[in-house]
Amino acid sequence: MTVATMVIAGQLLEEIVAVTGTLHAEEAIDVQTEISGKIVEIAFEEGATVKRGELLLRLDDSEARAELNRAKARITKAESLEKRLRGLMQNGWTNEQEFEQAQSDYRALLAERELAEAKLAKTELRAPFDGVVGIRSVSWGSYVAPSARITTLQKVEWLKLDFAVAERHAARLRPGAKVSFTVSGDEQRHDGTVYVVEPRVDEATRTVLVRARVENANGTLRPGALAQVTLRLQEWEAALLVPAMAVITEENGKSVFVVEEGKAQRRRVVTGLRRAELLQIVAGLRAGEEVVVAGVQSLRAGAAVKVAQENRSR
Repeated sequence: MTVATMVIAGQLLEEIVAVTGTLHAEEAIDVQTEISGKIVEIAFEEGATVKRGELLLRLDDSEARAELNRAKARITKAESLEKRLRGLMQNGWTNEQEFEQAQSDYRALLAERELAEAKLAKTELRAPFDGVVGIRSVSWGSYVAPSARITTLQKVEWLKLDFAVAERHAARLRPGAKVSFTVSGDEQRHDGTVYVVEPRVDEATRTVLVRARVENANGTLRPGALAQVTLRLQEWEAALLVPAMAVITEENGKSVFVVEEGKAQRRRVVTGLRRAELLQIVAGLRAGEEVVVAGVQSLRAGAAVKVAQENRSR
């Protein structure tokens, strides 16, 4: 019987999963005030980079400052009274109860001063971390409440890439795994490193959430962008691949025919990955063997065969 064959050779094979993901800023917040008030100063420029602790906005602090000054004045008076009563009590000219009341009043005024200082501090809105401010949503002189968004602040020198993979791949995902991705409008391929894998499986989608860290020093990547992610799960340096048509599927397993001394011999095999029209053989064959790739359905074990064309290597 005339057959077509190929001599198999080891070659590089990668198991790759392609999924979609979303980029997020390393840190991102809606900038809001803690108290209500009238805006008297806006200290940032839209789209500017700010440092942690840098002033972004100031509210009218006249009331808070007046309360603080009043508390300071009352503390001065209470402190003087407490010192005077301490001396009188030591000389037996006043009772201990009156002195303790003075001490209690003094401590209460100290707490009142702390409260006034905290309220005054809240009239200034400062950046909680280094980042880039977004578009301004308020104007000078406007009255804002704590629920009002002033702007956004995002830390974008590094980004987080979130994507989900099928449950069956979860066991092979570990921190340190490398990923690559592209985003719309940018042909460049970017790299990232997995640093956390969600410990649970989403019951609705049967997927596991994975997060990678991505460097964005040049600022070309933007939070919220859709990413086409490629994740390399495994790699074989010398994988054996045969055309899918060469593999016979039966009830008790799979097999191929190899040519040995001019005769077709059936060989049980175990298959792995599929790449287009090729199947990986993980057990049952060795590199250099000649596999029948056409006419296998009519072959019988031990049948004499004639190779119709020159052997091809893959």
